[in-house]
Amino acid sequence: MRGRTGVTVYGCRKILRYCPEEILLRCAKEGISIQGEGLYCRTFSAGVVEVDGRINGVNFLAKEAISAEFDSPKRRGGAR
Repeated sequence: MRGRTGVTVYGCRKILRYCPEEILLRCAKEGISIQGEGLYCRTFSAGVVEVDGRINGVNFLAKEAISAEFDSPKRRGGAR
């Protein structure tokens, strides 16, 4: 982390949610939720994500928790 103004995450596979109040990342073994104000992704390349803005919190989420929400058939465009 760079104070409360930025964070760099290594090993990111996908950005699952992207809005000024939260950026949710899928990493190899867990999810990472970055909460704040005016958040934006400065860089996403080769598994490295740089997020800037006012960071109010960082939470680690179980892989199963994010998989249940983002890997459902409905989200993939499957049967409804």
